[in-house]
Formats: sequence, structure tokens, C-alpha cells
Amino acid sequence: MNTNYYNPLGLISDGYLYINNNNAITRLECKQVRNVYFKKEKVISNNIRLLILSLLLFTALIILEKSISSEYRIGGYFIASVMATSALLIRYYNYKIIITTINQDIIKTNIDSEYKNEARELISHIKRNIKPNKTILKAI
Repeated sequence: MNTNYYNPLGLISDGYLYINNNNAITRLECKQVRNVYFKKEKVISNNIRLLILSLLLFTALIILEKSISSEYRIGGYFIASVMATSALLIRYYNYKIIITTINQDIIKTNIDSEYKNEARELISHIKRNIKPNKTILKAI
């Protein structure tokens, strides 16, 4: 068995490509792969939740201003402002490997952020191994 490349995300061996896809192995022939992409997507749902929570805290502090002591108000405003700035500054990302085959099948694999460098390296090895069988016509 001739192993060309191996990492925790995939294996390239004997003209076949094995991808670890959510604890299931996907096997493809390198001749069947048309293109491989690495996609980085922003996840803004956590930021939106944090921003809404901070705005709710701001409004609750404004509405209940007279019934809350000044120490709790100052602490509440501080916590709400820290939450709002962190919601605007911190970014969360999802990483994916997208493989398109000659048959127009699309295979997507989610990647943890700690394996993003291994995913880029795997994609570069896959791109070296796939050979364009047919030239793709491009519209001018």
C-alpha cells in the first residue's frame, strides 16, 4: 500500500482519497475529484445572542433605575458594555472542506478550528494528486 499523505482529516493512498467526515470515512477516487475548496464561514449567531442579551440588560437597567442601588447599576452597566463590545469584536468561524466530483456531487466536511492548518495541507496534497481529465470550457 502506497501512502502518499496522511493526517487526522484524511488519507491519500493508491489513487484513492479517504476523508474523515463526522466519524465516517468517505472514499473517493482521485480521478473522480474535480476540485477541492477550503471555506471559512463567519458564525454570527453567538454574536447576535450576546448583543441582544447586553441590550436587554441595558434596557432593564434603564427601566429599573430608581429601584436598584447605584452599585448594582454601575456593575450592570459595566457588564452590559463588556458584553456588547465583545459581541462586536470577537469573531467565530466554521471551517469546511468542500469536494466537487465529476458527477457534480458535493461533499462537505466540517472541520474543527484546531485542525484548519491540517485541512489546508490536505487540500494542497489533494490538488497535487488530482489530474484534470477534461478541459473545462469557460465562458468569455
